[in-house]
Amino acid sequence: MVASIVLTLLIALGAFVIIRRAKSKKTIPVDSPIKAKSHKALKYILTTIAILTFGIGFIALMAHSEDVAKTREPNKIDAYFMAEQFITKQLKAPSTAKFPYSSDAEISYDETTKDWTIKSYVDAQNSFGAMIRNNYTVKIKYLGDEKWNLIDIEM
Repeated sequence: MVASIVLTLLIALGAFVIIRRAKSKKTIPVDSPIKAKSHKALKYILTTIAILTFGIGFIALMAHSEDVAKTREPNKIDAYFMAEQFITKQLKAPSTAKFPYSSDAEISYDETTKDWTIKSYVDAQNSFGAMIRNNYTVKIKYLGDEKWNLIDIEM
C-alpha cells in the first residue's frame, strides 16, 4: 500500500515537472497555429493527468488511513466517548448533558475480561428542568469493527 502511494506521488511529481517545463519554454510564434494548438492540448492533457494522479493518491491515502483506524485497538478516550453515548441515552434531557473532560474520569481496563470500566459524572436537566449531577459507572466491551457492547450501567 505504501509503495503504491509513493509511486502515485512520483508520477504526480513527474507530471508537475513536465507542466512546469512546458510553461517555461519560449512562446511559439503566432504564425504557427498547429504548434500552438498541440502545445495547448499537451498542457491540458498533462494538467488532467496531474489532477487525476493527485486524486488517486489522495483516495489511496484515505483508504489506507481508514484501514489503520479500523484495525487499531481502542484506548481510554474511545472508551470514555462510548460511555458518554450510553449515558446520554439514559437521560431525560440528553441535549442538556454536560460531561467533564476524560482526564477527570476514572477509566480502567481489565486485561482478563477485556472490559472497560468508566466512572464519572454528568450534569443534565431532570424532568423538572433542574440541572442535576449524576454519578455513573459504565462497563463496556469492545467487540471490534468499531462496535461496543454495554455490559452494565449504574446511575
